[in-house]
Amino acid sequence: MDELFYYSALIGGTVLVVQTLMLLIGIGGDEFDADFDADVDVPDTDAAHLGMVKILSVKALVAFFTFFGLTGMLARESELDLPSSGLLAVAAGVASMFLVAWLLASLTKLHSRGNLDFGQAQGSTGTVYLRVHAGGESGGRVTVEVQGRRVECRAITHGEEIAVGTPIVVVGLANSNTLEVRPAVSPSQAGD
Repeated sequence: MDELFYYSALIGGTVLVVQTLMLLIGIGGDEFDADFDADVDVPDTDAAHLGMVKILSVKALVAFFTFFGLTGMLARESELDLPSSGLLAVAAGVASMFLVAWLLASLTKLHSRGNLDFGQAQGSTGTVYLRVHAGGESGGRVTVEVQGRRVECRAITHGEEIAVGTPIVVVGLANSNTLEVRPAVSPSQAGD
């Protein structure tokens, strides 16, 4: 049993150190990366499933084996009997696994999806980034300020084609993430 504690601590500890180094240099942080569109929302019913996934994540399992091994070795060094050492090691491993799962879940909650309400863009002005095709054809892109942030969005127009660099005004929302725009009337054009 002493060998089990030793190899669990050695292998788990090695993997833990490698994971930490990889995280520090920017590799392997994909457990909380998510690519959500502005109109996607995660239902609350998935929270229990996400919690179970965090408990069974590689990081949580590595923590289990590391602390299982270290606690077992420490208990044996303190001359505890084998059953007590094993029970203490399992308790430490399970506790560390749940602690890591809780930390991962907490970090996930901090992750911002940056949701924007494009409905609030109506009346905003901006410029054409990629030409907006005539007749409602998709493929155009504009930059506008929405909710205090300058963003690049898909755009359509039901009028004539709008060239790159042309000032525009948002007249509506074509769908959840596509704006309907028209050329902005400059003060000099308004007086004509």
